[in-house]
Amino acid sequence: MSATVIPVGASLQSLCVPDRQGHIKDIVLGFDQPSDYAVNHPYLGCTVGRFANRIADARFELDGRSFALTTNAGSDHLHGGDIGISRRLWGAVMERDAQSGVHSVSFYLDSPDGEDGYPGNLSLRVRYSLDDNRCLAIEYFARSDKKTVINLTNHSYFNLNGHASGAIGDHVLRVFASRYTPTDDNLLPTGSIDDVEDPIDFRKPRPIGDELGNPMLAHTGGYDHNYVLDKNDQRMALAAVLLSPTSGIRMAVTTSEPAMQLYTANSLALDNGKTGTGYLRHEAVCLETQGFPDAPNQPHFPDATLEADSLFYSKTIYRFDTVGDTDA
Repeated sequence: MSATVIPVGASLQSLCVPDRQGHIKDIVLGFDQPSDYAVNHPYLGCTVGRFANRIADARFELDGRSFALTTNAGSDHLHGGDIGISRRLWGAVMERDAQSGVHSVSFYLDSPDGEDGYPGNLSLRVRYSLDDNRCLAIEYFARSDKKTVINLTNHSYFNLNGHASGAIGDHVLRVFASRYTPTDDNLLPTGSIDDVEDPIDFRKPRPIGDELGNPMLAHTGGYDHNYVLDKNDQRMALAAVLLSPTSGIRMAVTTSEPAMQLYTANSLALDNGKTGTGYLRHEAVCLETQGFPDAPNQPHFPDATLEADSLFYSKTIYRFDTVGDTDA
């Protein structure tokens, strides 16, 4: 197993995993040229922030003061705004733990006070590490000199049959969440937290493609839902398990975050993917571990504020193994 990470957007460019036959599959969509990540409109593989997902009307209040953010999704703010951190050039340091021997790469970026409208000079670090148990870990660190809001995630698009393998309708998904945050026509949370029900109930494993054409998913074009994970604190817990019956590759996602966005690449349309591959809608799935969308405007959602000079820390682990034909 191997991973390639690049400084543009602190992005995961490739993730190569053996299938049940021992053949190596690159299971994340991406670009061959790092320069393409600087104009990466679908956010392939990149680190997303300062605030991942949406903030309604591109504004929020903090301690009685209103902050206006850049708008890049109609009148709303999406994935950090016009500048964001997803297409910037980060500093990089390669590391190796002397005791465990685990190799890692840390990316560093400073986001100045007022960038995209956010308060505080924010120092960011994202560390990717890969161990001998086929675990890719992503850790997020942040510190601000002013009180601010934060929500960081990785926006990798997974196809466990290989990045150039077409539709992912056969992928079997289980999500460890009994609730979700419904959205309006602009994909903004309504503020309620509801129980999952078909077609978005993945508490028992089932193929993603079973309900992609359900009329209840018409306004999103597929899955684009924030699941409230069945956990009550910041300890690591299972968020999802994704399996390809074709390749036998199974991916378990564990996180310290309270939620996960399931997105089935509903708007994907690229002709310059890796090895000249064209990527189309529903040919990958994103499992974005995160805080709640629009949390700064929803007081009953988990708090997304970061106090001045306090450390933000979050971790997500992707663990891989394979299953046989009869198990898949």
